Amino acid sequence: MEDLVRYEPDLFVIYTGHNEFLEKRTYDRVLSTPKFVRNLNSLASRLRLYSLLSDIIYPGKDVLATEVDAMLDNSVGPEDYHRDDATRDAVLEHFQFSLSRMARIGQKAGTGIIFITPASNISDFSPFKAEPSAGLDSDRIHEIELFKQSITEYLDNQDPALAEDIAVQALAIDPRDAELLFLKGRALLAQGKTDEARFAFIAARDEDIAPLRALTPMPGIVSDVALENGNGLVDFARMIEESSPNGIPGNEQFLDHVHPSIEANRMMALAIIDEMINTGAATPASTWNDAAISKITERVKSNVDKAANAMALMNLSRVLSWAGKQEEAVRLIERASSLNTGHHALNLQVAVLTRANRYEEALPYSEQAIFLMPMDPVVRKDHGIILAQLGRNEEALQELETAARLDPAMTGLYFHLGLVLQELGKMDQAERTYRKALELEPEDGNSCNNLGILLAQRGDLEAALVMFERAVKADPGHLSAMGNLERVRSSLGL
Repeated sequence: MEDLVRYEPDLFVIYTGHNEFLEKRTYDRVLSTPKFVRNLNSLASRLRLYSLLSDIIYPGKDVLATEVDAMLDNSVGPEDYHRDDATRDAVLEHFQFSLSRMARIGQKAGTGIIFITPASNISDFSPFKAEPSAGLDSDRIHEIELFKQSITEYLDNQDPALAEDIAVQALAIDPRDAELLFLKGRALLAQGKTDEARFAFIAARDEDIAPLRALTPMPGIVSDVALENGNGLVDFARMIEESSPNGIPGNEQFLDHVHPSIEANRMMALAIIDEMINTGAATPASTWNDAAISKITERVKSNVDKAANAMALMNLSRVLSWAGKQEEAVRLIERASSLNTGHHALNLQVAVLTRANRYEEALPYSEQAIFLMPMDPVVRKDHGIILAQLGRNEEALQELETAARLDPAMTGLYFHLGLVLQELGKMDQAERTYRKALELEPEDGNSCNNLGILLAQRGDLEAALVMFERAVKADPGHLSAMGNLERVRSSLGL
């Protein structure tokens, strides 16, 4: 912002608060700039308007799918976050300090500021990560996990009252478990207990161990700073609540956890215009009225680039899948596929559904991909994996062998091929295939473990021991390999 004031802007529009806890930028502006935002230039043609909408409105460039993958591979993920109340309080304090500093910079430069309160999806987006509270032993943690399974089953079976009862029991053990709070909110909402549900959803967001949504104090901090410094204010958080069913923001207003839908972005844009008029930053033309707004809205919506919109949704789906939010990723990729039926959308739909373990649903898309791209080794490999997961091992074998012929050096292929051969009882071929996998990926713990099993079954415990040791070294958290290693050591008297 200090650099931007050198360009003598008339106005800063600042929307921030969602990514304050990021240790490292997760992805660089996945969504493309909405066209209706660019169309505001005609209204503000006399202004040098700079936007600092840090999460949503004004991306600097499109991000291709391959770029998203590369960035995610090197990013901090939910597993890197842990509960830290001291850091939380420090971040909130620094957030207020930063906003106040922005206000002072604007005052010194004689530049107007409009702050926007951050809003988020709380009813249709579960927490990124839950973590047991300190002091809970393993038995209690296991008990809570069983409670979560039961709650989910009762919700799926349309019995929200019993789901609520179990959630209450579980929360008595760990009242700060974000996933439990979210499940309780779902149970309450299903019973029409909207006020209680809202409180549960808000608590779930605030207890999210990976807090990638603005916490409850943040909209208030934004409002306080704006009022204290005489800045403009768009209370987007309140607008979203008032326009949401039961006052609980969800998928009606958001694409994911924080990115607004096209309609919600339209609401924000109109509110910004109103505040620009209220603060004297803009003077409306005599023709600016409801009819003009409706006409512009229809024109903008009709000109939305479906391909660009689909690409944005696909990239966002990749991000959510990487973060472990498989169901949310599936919803987005289904929306993307309705806008774009190209090869890339098809491949991504297969990948997201497979990650979500929804193999039956992935199969027809995979079959379509095979029809369109029969010589693509990745498509063949993915189709073989899906068939294997569905127990169709003979067909899976054909697809995986075809993939190997098309790309003999493909990583990640030979483990799955070995697994299918093992399932079909072709142990010698499976052994050779696992060894091929380890030639390409010497640190593949799964191939080491499965090769060790074959060697142990053949009676070569010393060779199996080596494989299990390699598997554990490659992946210290590989529970199967750890168990196999202990059993072989015991058999060898070690």
